[in-house]
Amino acid sequence: LHSEVLNSDVFKEICFSADDIWLNGMARMSSTKVVKSDYYSSLLPIINYNNFSLFQINSGHNLNDIQIAKVREYFKKYFSIDPFLNQN
Repeated sequence: LHSEVLNSDVFKEICFSADDIWLNGMARMSSTKVVKSDYYSSLLPIINYNNFSLFQINSGHNLNDIQIAKVREYFKKYFSIDPFLNQN
């Protein structure tokens, strides 16, 4: 993973409720191949504050898109790379 992976200050500021987006970006920044799997897990959601899961909070308020944009902006600004471009 990219060296920024443990930069908790940045993670908390731009991607606090989307660790999957952060880790995906970190893998892409280090040229680790990322693929979509057909695997499905029936894991129980972890209930967050006010009895909402992160999935409900993120998808219900468009936060995944917002956090992807923030990760993208951060890496374009400081590393001149967009981690979410289709880089083969």
